[in-house]
Amino acid sequence: MSKKWTIIADSAGDLFSHELTSDKINFYTVPLEITLDAGNIVDEEDLDIADFVDKVVKTKAVAKSTCPPPEKFAAEMRKGDNIIVVTISSSLSGTYDSAVIAAKMVKEESPNKKIYVLDSLAAAGGEVRILLELARVMNTTNMSFDEIVAHMIPYRDRTRTIFFLRNISNFVRNGRIPKLSGMIAKIARLKLVCRENGKGEIEKHGVAFTAKKAFEMMAAAPRAKVAEEGTNLPVVITHCFNEPEATQLKDMLVRNFNLDNVRIVQARGLSCFYANKFGIMMGY
Repeated sequence: MSKKWTIIADSAGDLFSHELTSDKINFYTVPLEITLDAGNIVDEEDLDIADFVDKVVKTKAVAKSTCPPPEKFAAEMRKGDNIIVVTISSSLSGTYDSAVIAAKMVKEESPNKKIYVLDSLAAAGGEVRILLELARVMNTTNMSFDEIVAHMIPYRDRTRTIFFLRNISNFVRNGRIPKLSGMIAKIARLKLVCRENGKGEIEKHGVAFTAKKAFEMMAAAPRAKVAEEGTNLPVVITHCFNEPEATQLKDMLVRNFNLDNVRIVQARGLSCFYANKFGIMMGY
């Protein structure tokens, strides 16, 4: 059924279609693919994530991810009239470019459609945070399409992502963080905490000698934003089968800043591929 708004996200957004679909919104997700042991695994909504993560842990080969082809996005764009697409950072994947190509294709077919592709400059928790705000605005305000786009761009620019991974091998192998940083962290058994730099690129945030210190570092990260935006600052913690430590991080945020809008999300396949088992990623 056609509704007023359509949101499309790639599977790095970690949400499933039913989570944002409402009386006003149709929400669709477009999967990335992961090449693992000479086979392609599509990050569809029905992917057995636990089984997939076990395969990632056991593989000895270099695995990689592939962005969706434009036609995958175009197929979902054809279903709506007022469409906003949110993608993983263009610095991490070609997914944004694929969605832009799809938007041009569909606009040529149907010139009256309104389509905007938003580069999240993030992934996982950061991308989820942007999607949740987009759905909130569509559901609860009377903003026009152009007003929503104008609202979401600075919201995206203010969103930050920070993460702590116990295994950074897939990030290093796929060039997402410098090999030297990864090698040093592995050799010295340091806990590497990384962040995006405001441009959608990954950089080192800091190092810790224990996981406890790494989580303390993450829990302190939103201090400046809380001072600006208050205790209702939306925070999203995504995890790869590590709800206990995700909950621990949430509790630390509540203690530090009395935050009352912290959401915990189980990561989908793409995020688990890069985060590996027990990885924690936070958008704020």
